[in-house]
Amino acid sequence: MTNLVKLLTAGLLALSLVGCGDGLSLGGSSAARLDTSSEQAYEASLKEVTAPMTAAEKRQFQADLSNIVVSAQLVKMSSSGNASPDEVQAEVLAELDGKTAKQVSDMAKKYREQLSN
Repeated sequence: MTNLVKLLTAGLLALSLVGCGDGLSLGGSSAARLDTSSEQAYEASLKEVTAPMTAAEKRQFQADLSNIVVSAQLVKMSSSGNASPDEVQAEVLAELDGKTAKQVSDMAKKYREQLSN
C-alpha cells in the first residue's frame, strides 16, 4: 500500500509543479494517457496528460486521482475482505493505466456514486 501512496504522492507533486497549459478541457482531443507501469513512467505520463489543462483543471484532476485511490481502496477492501493491500494497489494501478484525463474524471465520479449508495 505504501508504494501506491508514494507513487501517487510523487505524481501529485509533479502535477503541482507542472505549469499552466493552453486551456484545453479534460474532454479535449488530447490522447495522452496515464502509464502506471513504473514510477518514472507515471510521472512522465502525468505531465503529458496535464500539460494542456488550466490550473483549475489540474486541481480537479489531482482531486479526482486522490478520490479514485481512496475510494477504490475502500470499495475493493470492503467487497473482497480477503484482498491484501498489495492486491488492492495492483488493481487500482491497473485501473488507472491507459486512462485519459476524461476517463479519470469519469472513474472518480463512478466511485463517488458507489460510495454514496
